Amino acid sequence: MAGVGAFAVRRLEKVVAAGRQLGDDGPHEPPGLLRFRDPLRACLAMSCCPCMDKLPSQLHAWGIVLPAALGAGLGLAAYIPDMLEESAAPYATPFFSSGFAWGFIALLAGYMTRRQKISITVGGATLAIAVITYYCLILFVSQRWYINPSDTEDGLASSAGLLSVGRSIGFWVVGAIIGGGIMGWLGCATRHAPAWQGSVLLGVTLGLLTGEGVFTLIYVRSIWLGPLDAFDLSKLVPSLAQIVFGLGAVAFMASLRKQPIARLAVSAAGTASVVANVLLWYAVLSIRINL
Repeated sequence: MAGVGAFAVRRLEKVVAAGRQLGDDGPHEPPGLLRFRDPLRACLAMSCCPCMDKLPSQLHAWGIVLPAALGAGLGLAAYIPDMLEESAAPYATPFFSSGFAWGFIALLAGYMTRRQKISITVGGATLAIAVITYYCLILFVSQRWYINPSDTEDGLASSAGLLSVGRSIGFWVVGAIIGGGIMGWLGCATRHAPAWQGSVLLGVTLGLLTGEGVFTLIYVRSIWLGPLDAFDLSKLVPSLAQIVFGLGAVAFMASLRKQPIARLAVSAAGTASVVANVLLWYAVLSIRINL
C-alpha cells in the first residue's frame, strides 16, 4: 500500500506541475493530442494509469487512425444521397456530400490535432481517403460508369464511363489533399491563434464552409425569378442549409476560444473569403463539366 501511495503522490505532483505549465499561453507544448489549458484537463490527460507514459506512440497511431476513420466514414456517408430517390437526394446532400460537409470534417480533424504541420497532413489525408472510399462504391457497387446494351446505339455494353471516373478520382484527390490540408490547418490554427489573427481565420473558415451554398444561390438564377418549382427548391433549400450550418460551425468554434473575438475582423475576412470561394466554385464547376 505504501508503494501505491508513493506512486500516486508522484503522479499527482506531475499533474499539478503540468496544470501550472498548461494554464498559460506560453511557448510550452503539452504532452498530448490536445493543448489543455487548465489543471482539470491536465488530470484527464495524465491519469494515474502507467500506460499514459506511452502517449507519444499512442499519438502516432492516432494520427493514422483519425484520418482513416473520418475519411472512410465521410466517403460512406457521401454515398447516401446516391441511394435515395432523385427528388430526395438534393436535400440530403448538405449533410453528407457538400462543400460544407467535407470541409467541416477536415476542419474537425485538424482541430483534434495540436501541431499545425500535423493538422495539414491529417486534413488532406482525411478527405483523400473519403474520395477513394466514395469512388470505390461508385466503381464496385452502383457501377454508374457501365452503360447497358439497351442504352447504346450498337446494342453493345460499354465501359467508356470508366475513363470519366478515373479523371474524376484524380481531380478530386488532388482537390481533397489541397482543400483538406487548408481546412485541417485552419482547424488547428483557429483554435490556438491570438485574438486578431484567430478572428481573421474564423472569417476565412466561414467563407470556405459556405462558399458552395452562396455560389449555388448566385449561379441558379431561376431561384430569383420565380415561381419556385421542384428544381429551384432542390437548389435553394440545400444551399441555405449549407450557409446556416457554416455559420453555426464558425460560431461554435468561436465559443470554444478563450481569446476575445474581433467581430469586424471576422466580418471583413468572411466577406472576402466568400467572394473568393464563389469564384473558386465557379472554376471547379467549369472543370467538372469537362471531366
